[in-house]
Amino acid sequence: MPGLGQNLRSAREAAGVSLAALARRTHYSKALLGHLETGERAVKPEHVTAYAQALDVPVSRLYTGAESGLS
Repeated sequence: MPGLGQNLRSAREAAGVSLAALARRTHYSKALLGHLETGERAVKPEHVTAYAQALDVPVSRLYTGAESGLS
């Protein structure tokens, strides 16, 4: 799903979190996170869950890309 990586990046940037900081929070490498966000690697449900927890946003927001976070 090409849009999912962009949703992850948008949520991270909206939270003001760098890739390095997200890597520390999720225990995924910075390189992997970058590949997920650019679509070079397939995003798995566990990646979305890690982003949601690290950024304190609902999982549904990451799938829909909704800016309100109320999806």
